[in-house]
Amino acid sequence: MNNHSHKLPPAIVISCIDFRFHQKLREALKKKKINSYDLICLAGGAKNLASPSKKIYQQAVIDNIKLSQKLHKIKMVVLSNHLDCGAYGGSGKFKTLKQETKFHQTELKKAENMVKKLFPALKIKTILLE
Repeated sequence: MNNHSHKLPPAIVISCIDFRFHQKLREALKKKKINSYDLICLAGGAKNLASPSKKIYQQAVIDNIKLSQKLHKIKMVVLSNHLDCGAYGGSGKFKTLKQETKFHQTELKKAENMVKKLFPALKIKTILLE
């Protein structure tokens, strides 16, 4: 197959595996005019960069961003998390919705800072799905 028959995607998206949020993620990306993208799906989404349960998950995400950059010339990384994420212990771990939201925003910021440091040429967008 000819590799040049497809338009290259502008972004790579880091997402959670949770089926409940796939449609919401597609809609959020569409609003940001991101219709084509490479996709990394791991439990916890951006958690794998911000506070991975295993270092190997963090390395896998970094390696995939590098590969996407090399093969598909991506210009952007989209980091996503969602509320009630089991990889973080679910909503029950938080006293309030506000506390949970703030926690995820902090995690997304940590992940964003790591990507900025490792891939200064790439733009970064974050999405928190409810």
